[in-house]
Formats: sequence, C-alpha cells, structure tokens
Amino acid sequence: TQSSADVWALGITMLEMALGQPPLQALDLAPPQILAQIADGPAPTLTPEQRSKFSKAFIDVISMCLDKNPARRYARTHECVCAVDLDIPLQGHHSRFAAA
Repeated sequence: TQSSADVWALGITMLEMALGQPPLQALDLAPPQILAQIADGPAPTLTPEQRSKFSKAFIDVISMCLDKNPARRYARTHECVCAVDLDIPLQGHHSRFAAA
C-alpha cells in the first residue's frame, strides 16, 4: 500500500524537476541537517519569482503533495498524477501548467 510519504516524495520530485535542483540545495546543508529541516522546517515550496513561471494548478498540486499534515495530502500518488493530468511539458511544447 502507498503511504503519505510516497505522495511527499512525488511532490519533492515534481518540485525538483520544476526547479532543476533539489528544493533545499540552496540552503547548503549537510545531509543530516537537510533531514532535520524536512522534519522540523516548513515544507519546501516555490518562491514568488518561481511561482510566476507556473500555473496555479501546478502550484496547488505541489502544495497539496508537500503539506506537512499527511491527512491533507493526496491519499495516493495516483490522485496526484490525475490532478496533474499527465500534462508534462516537453521542450518547445505548451503546457497548461506553464504560466500564461
């Protein structure tokens, strides 16, 4: 069975793909410190500048996957994929998740 950790991992992966780097890389922390940041800090998210590059739908999917409260996340990764509707932009192609 899937867990909310799978949904979190999918959200982190989507955020990393959107940013082109791991979300906490800019903090320049050692791995144990990164784990502490994940457990105790706020959920990774897009900055206002980064948010301007993506649609509200994409931002909402990321936010729901990375909610610190597991009860508010998608119940399964399949629900997240359905919310994204597999509309992954290919180089040079339009995506409904790109900012208008």
